[in-house]
Formats: sequence, C-alpha cells, structure tokens
Amino acid sequence: MAGDPEWIARIVTTCGPVEVLLDGSRAPAGVASFLELARSGYYDDSGSISIRSVTVQPR
Repeated sequence: MAGDPEWIARIVTTCGPVEVLLDGSRAPAGVASFLELARSGYYDDSGSISIRSVTVQPR
C-alpha cells in the first residue's frame, strides 16, 4: 500500500490535470496520509490543498 515504492496521484485542477509521483520509500507516513485522505474523498471539490517539500522533475 503506502509503503510501496511509488504511487502516481492525478490531481484535476481548473487549469488541467497534474500527475504527481508519490515516493512511498522516502516518505511512507506522508504518502499513507495523502492516500487515505484522497480515498476518503477529503480532497474532492476542495478549493485548495497545500503541499510542502515538493521536488518537480519532468518525466
């Protein structure tokens, strides 16, 4: 589950979708928390979310 090496989250915004790679091997607690909240619908129709410590790399 969240301890898996990688997850890809697809976040749909008003400017289009964004795919985010979640690295469960480097941040298992953070990935587990994000996945649990996302699966519960916590982020559905929310105005914004805050993400700290982000590294952006093109694939």
